[in-house]
Amino acid sequence: MRMRVRYAMSHVFMATMMYTGCIPTLETPSDQAVDERGGEVLQAVAGVTSPGSAPAPIASLKLTSGHVVEFYDFGGAALIVEAGAAYMAPALNSPGPIPTDQLSSIWTRLAPGTPVPRVLADLQQRLTRLPASPAAPEAVASAVTGGEPMGFSRIALPTAPAGCNNGCCDAAWLETLAECQGSGWSYSWFLYNYGWATATSTNDIAYQGLVCSAQGTSTFSASIGGSSGTWNIPEATYHWFHWTAGTNILGSFNPKNLSSSVNSPTNQHLHTYCGRVLYD
Repeated sequence: MRMRVRYAMSHVFMATMMYTGCIPTLETPSDQAVDERGGEVLQAVAGVTSPGSAPAPIASLKLTSGHVVEFYDFGGAALIVEAGAAYMAPALNSPGPIPTDQLSSIWTRLAPGTPVPRVLADLQQRLTRLPASPAAPEAVASAVTGGEPMGFSRIALPTAPAGCNNGCCDAAWLETLAECQGSGWSYSWFLYNYGWATATSTNDIAYQGLVCSAQGTSTFSASIGGSSGTWNIPEATYHWFHWTAGTNILGSFNPKNLSSSVNSPTNQHLHTYCGRVLYD
């Protein structure tokens, strides 16, 4: 499916969250902290590392629910990723973009007893004070999705069968999540029960994506504005990817292009990929 849209937006603030399938190797865990929902943060660390080809988060929180929330420095942008088990309510389920000036407050909300890592505070400050750049020529933004359905379509099977035959990624449950709802965004997609899928877009100032793995391990790859990474998503888990462009000193966004894929034509695994973007 293809869509070309001319979309103007100013004074919109956003941030994005992204989730990975592999749990990072943690360094120097801090003291425990209680989150605002009554749960306990098991680990809160800065300077963590990730194995394989996934980029290294600059800070990470592991919640008692089993969810992991990671913060990434994506050059002129920020990426927040949350990983969790299917049917578990996310800690971060944002109906709209989150401003880059809210990175520290997200950490404080989830781990109020733990100081905000210096690297995270520094990232927030840098992204909200980028140098002003010459105005780019007016561009027509575009978005394209592709891939191959595998098994039943979302229309044919609104409720998945029991078990991980696709009970892990039930359509009715996914539609309750913010990232699988496109209202108010420039372009959105819901690629249900696909073996492989792609989504590309240009001139973006915000992106939210969710990949739920129904059978086997799916592989998600994304490149945004020159920063990229690949994450493995085990069966019966999902990953959120929330990205936002930074702003220059005049308050204008620095839009980037998105290229993303889940699996490939020669390496297919049943999954759902939904997401949405905002154009500059």
